Amino acid sequence: MTSPSPQSGVDAQAIIQQMVAKVVNVTDPAKLSAMVGELMTGLPDPLQRQIACSVGLSNPLYAPDDAYAARMWRGQQIGLTEFADIVLRLKKAVQTVRAPRLLLACPRKTASTFLSAVLVHALGAQESLLTLPVARLQNAGALGAAMREHEMDELALLRACFIPNGFVSQQHVRCTPYLAAQLALYQVKPILLKRNLMDSLVSLDDMCLEAARSHPADKFYFYTHLPHAYKDMPDDRRMATLIRLYLPWYLSFYASWRKCEAMGQVAPLWISYEDDIKGEPAELAEKLAGYIGGAATAERIAAAIVANTGKPTLKFNKGVVGRGKRMSDANRDMVRDYVDLFENEVDFSDLID
Repeated sequence: MTSPSPQSGVDAQAIIQQMVAKVVNVTDPAKLSAMVGELMTGLPDPLQRQIACSVGLSNPLYAPDDAYAARMWRGQQIGLTEFADIVLRLKKAVQTVRAPRLLLACPRKTASTFLSAVLVHALGAQESLLTLPVARLQNAGALGAAMREHEMDELALLRACFIPNGFVSQQHVRCTPYLAAQLALYQVKPILLKRNLMDSLVSLDDMCLEAARSHPADKFYFYTHLPHAYKDMPDDRRMATLIRLYLPWYLSFYASWRKCEAMGQVAPLWISYEDDIKGEPAELAEKLAGYIGGAATAERIAAAIVANTGKPTLKFNKGVVGRGKRMSDANRDMVRDYVDLFENEVDFSDLID
């Protein structure tokens, strides 16, 4: 493995990007450290520092080798006090960065990828991930973290808050009083997506079937937490499997946000798949602009909706409201049984037929 020479006329930023691309998805920490050390051999110290920091911001499994530490840090020690001081300085520093910070909280199959692309386009913001300090969302899957719980990672959150143009983070995350406090501290606005539960499960079935047919068993499991035999099950059994394994999470998601909202801990914007995503673009744009504020004008958001509608990578699975009606009566009754567990506590009437 050879490194480009700093004297070859190659731009330093190009060198950094080239090296990061080679190691961003490496999952073996020892191999990763050795690869970066080899790539940096012979480069000047300032450039090595930029490369190491860029790799560290892109792959959370990277730690420099002993030679780099001895050369760059020359025996400097960091204890708990120094660590706390650095974190406090970071928390204070991000308060001075004035840029949109949006959490797009959602269950799977609610058009969240589409809405995320619209907001990134309209705001000129960066698509980010607050659950893992990686460079791009795709890197989380490559590192084996696709089905990791989407709890907020404080390091990833701090990293994202330094993005000058702001960020949009699409996460399958439930709310807690602590998460509500984090959002307030870091001035992150939550936008929540909701969709009919039965429609969501039918759309989820399509996604899981496609993944099972295109992925080996282990990769499929860590993408869906389902057995690979899922693809061979009859329709009713697949749907019953999703109801038992996924529906409890869906209900927990909606209940957690609605409870925290009722307690006055969060003030989210709810976006309905049926009424907003499938409704009039101008009305959706007005709704988003009124909540986000700042440079997020309704005109810019409406233009972004038009620009992103129909893109092959962002298209709706079927884009049809009412798909859940194809469920068997037995499975529809099972969904209602789960919903009834929250009777008189959380109103799910807008999520079920």
